[in-house]
Amino acid sequence: MPGRERAQEGGTSGGRGTACDNPVVSDTTVELAAIERGAGPAVTLIHGGVFHSGPAWAKTIGPLVQAGYRVIAVDRRGYGRSPAGGTDQISVNLQARDVATTLQLREVEASHVAGVSYGALVALELALARPELVLSLTLVEPTIFSWLKGDPDYEPWIHRFTELESLGIAGTPHHVWLEPWLSLIDPAMARSLRPGSPAWPLVERALACQWREEPVSSYRPDEDQLDALAVPTLIVNGADSEPALREVGELLAERLPSAQHVEMAGAGHQLHAQSAGAFNQLLEAFLARNPADSAGLEVPAHRRRAGGVRQAPHPAISSLRSPDASIPARPQAGTEGPVTMISKIAVLCWEESRPWVSALRQNGYSVPWVEEPKGDSYKQIPRLEPDLVLIDLTRLPDQGKAMAVTLAGNDALSGIPIVVVSEKDSATRGLKGKVENLVLTNPSDIVTAVKSALSGKD
Repeated sequence: MPGRERAQEGGTSGGRGTACDNPVVSDTTVELAAIERGAGPAVTLIHGGVFHSGPAWAKTIGPLVQAGYRVIAVDRRGYGRSPAGGTDQISVNLQARDVATTLQLREVEASHVAGVSYGALVALELALARPELVLSLTLVEPTIFSWLKGDPDYEPWIHRFTELESLGIAGTPHHVWLEPWLSLIDPAMARSLRPGSPAWPLVERALACQWREEPVSSYRPDEDQLDALAVPTLIVNGADSEPALREVGELLAERLPSAQHVEMAGAGHQLHAQSAGAFNQLLEAFLARNPADSAGLEVPAHRRRAGGVRQAPHPAISSLRSPDASIPARPQAGTEGPVTMISKIAVLCWEESRPWVSALRQNGYSVPWVEEPKGDSYKQIPRLEPDLVLIDLTRLPDQGKAMAVTLAGNDALSGIPIVVVSEKDSATRGLKGKVENLVLTNPSDIVTAVKSALSGKD
């Protein structure tokens, strides 16, 4: 959402008000309000331009806490419960320093940082300005649209975007510019944020406070800082997002030395909420690959203060193999240190079967994928490159069998054992492909079964 116009006093029915003629300028940071849950390595979440921390990350906070992280979901300045501060001009850099101040006041030495949309700009700016504070960086649909100016392929799009943004900044009533402006980013999102929608009160609050923010189209990160940024970075775009957003993601991945770029199928601009299960799996896997040094691992190179230290290259962007944070990652070829082979298990199970996951992890296995056996997100499992897939058939046997057959027929899983757990020996009767059946009487039996299946694979 753009912003430099003040909301009208006494209501917001006419629009977003007019721009401030005599802006108050202050460089003082503020402590941001935040939802804080869990214990473990810190993960800081930064919301975008409409929803504050609670609604924005409602489907992400819980899974991260369950995965063993301390989650700090901040409300950006003027949103939610955070103070507006004493300035009428809020740059992206100032908002990044707000986040740094907030982390320091909460005695966080370093944190994983994730941001969505405008929040991704704030997250990126934080990493550029204070890389020692950032363990890893996840940027969801970053909106560095200034990079598209002058590109003939995107000139009509960026011209229309800035034109509508300027109408908002000038205080034009929202019905003139807001929906067509949002439609340039995500038409489905624009429709869901119309007046009268359940989310409209949040949109009104955003319109009232965002007149002071640096406009989306004007933000441009420092080129030299980008080239030098060694923080491991995950850039995520929705495959259904507008081409301009995906282009920004690709450009950013090309610029950052330690970045990987992923497009999520069937997802748009709000992919972290729209496809929460798949996004959470992707995020947790990435975080696990970049553990905090508080877990006893070596300090990441980008956080060392001593001079002359070279950074080992970050794992290739095409690989999503991601062990748990408690288990050392496999070193890359050519890097120092012994190679520790860790079996990765993808588990599709119901709540009552969760003891499987604990039993496997306690016995040294990596379980980066845990999800209920329903929906279509399981089709992304081959990208994880697991060593074994475990599927619970106890509730929905037919659906579980169909998943097993689909995975068994995937060439990427050739030679990978697929084990279904059922209450009957005959559960796999009629199934074609490499599907094995296990009748489980005790959760600890799962470890024995996995060892046996992996031994057969070898």
